[in-house]
Amino acid sequence: TLQFYRTEGTLALPTQVISSTTIGGLNAWARSDTGTLRKTGGIDFLSDGAITNTSSPGFIKFSTTPSSSTTMTERMRITSDGNLGIGDSSPDYLLELYDATNTPTFVLSDDDIAHGVTTLAETDAFLHLSSISTTVGGAQLTGLADATGTALRLKGIQSSDPTDTTPAISLVAAKASGTGVVDLGAAETVLQIANNDDTAAITVLGDGK
Repeated sequence: TLQFYRTEGTLALPTQVISSTTIGGLNAWARSDTGTLRKTGGIDFLSDGAITNTSSPGFIKFSTTPSSSTTMTERMRITSDGNLGIGDSSPDYLLELYDATNTPTFVLSDDDIAHGVTTLAETDAFLHLSSISTTVGGAQLTGLADATGTALRLKGIQSSDPTDTTPAISLVAAKASGTGVVDLGAAETVLQIANNDDTAAITVLGDGK
């Protein structure tokens, strides 16, 4: 078992560890072409608040060194609340992906798949989740498959008999109102099914027509 211990002050007069103090860490070093040792990655354990007899919060930081650099960059963090941030040092959710310069993308892939649509995703990706716009947001879920496969299927399975109030699949549309949401108006678009060129084939309005 590898353990780290940390105190503030001195050995003779140790004091309380405060927030954001490094308790310990593991770093990987490699020899360069000139003989200099350079960090390539690391894991750091830090306090996430002042340490007391009843509270000892901590977080774990994972870092790597990018190409053409010798400075490590934080890539992932597990907070004292158990939230995991990838590209986010202060995640608000159990899992949060963030990219300051590009659209964060979540992908599932399988080496047995080779759909060839590489302008959208790598050829072995079969599920691709990203934003519609990098400036105004929106989420786009894309399924990809080989020529003989179904690209995307939505299936809802309920253990009892579905009803109007508990359907097997429910698609809900709303619009913002302050910090909350409200129903759409009768003439406002709830759902639209379109071809690849965004030409509407089916449109459902707020009044169900």
